[in-house]
Amino acid sequence: LAAMQSCLRVAGLVDASNAWAGGDARLVSCGDVLDRGDEDWECLEYLHGLRADARLARGDVHLVLGNHEVLNVLGDVRFVSRAACFAAAAACEPDRVKTSRDLEWAIKARERAFAPGGGRGAAMLADLCGDAPVALPLGDALFVHGGLSTTALYVGAAARRKRLADAPRADAEPPELLDALNADAKAWLRGDGPLPAALTANAGSPVWSRAYSHPAGAEPSAARCGDATKALDALGLRKMVVGHTPQINSGINDCCGGRVYRIDTGLSRSYGGPRQCLELTE
Repeated sequence: LAAMQSCLRVAGLVDASNAWAGGDARLVSCGDVLDRGDEDWECLEYLHGLRADARLARGDVHLVLGNHEVLNVLGDVRFVSRAACFAAAAACEPDRVKTSRDLEWAIKARERAFAPGGGRGAAMLADLCGDAPVALPLGDALFVHGGLSTTALYVGAAARRKRLADAPRADAEPPELLDALNADAKAWLRGDGPLPAALTANAGSPVWSRAYSHPAGAEPSAARCGDATKALDALGLRKMVVGHTPQINSGINDCCGGRVYRIDTGLSRSYGGPRQCLELTE
């Protein structure tokens, strides 16, 4: 939490007391707030509260889902620390009477906290993600955790069409398909639909792909840069901002001729990377 807040102070988005000071600026997190040490619940609560304050000043705070947010909503707590389990449990079930099986309760309480449609954690994620849980177009940039290719936009499109009569056709234009994918993810977080096929664990998923970020600091292949360019051009955007792979030694860097920015610096105590933020101006 301290690392997150220090970054936001450097960026001028919060003041010395960690209250919103960014005016009408928009803060975007590219995900993996969860499973990054003992204070991930506190980080999520802080961002959620900051969002409310930012909106009063005509600013905003956004989160796009990382693979670790997806894992938590699926009930997968393999990467959650003991302390983080207890933090979520104490926040969501404060009247619990202590027993000798406290850790078992804490783990189950953490799972309940992120249950789609019912848990407080899932609700905070849904609020922070808004209408764009998977990929957020903002200005001339696309914010996404792992990386987006045009292929990913078509994953699940046919099944969506069968499930929802008003869903776009599988051969619809990319912006329409991105809207549909984001709508699917929004419904999933709120317990109103299944996990979108595009979010399952595979190398092409927008939340799992490392096509543009791995190895850290290295230039992707020409083919992968071509995929990024194709996706951006199809959406009418100039650049893609991704996280997922910590760029600990190089810090924030760009690749693919400036079309992709890699901003995960591993700033949490778990990695000890540099505390940096990317600022984009219109």
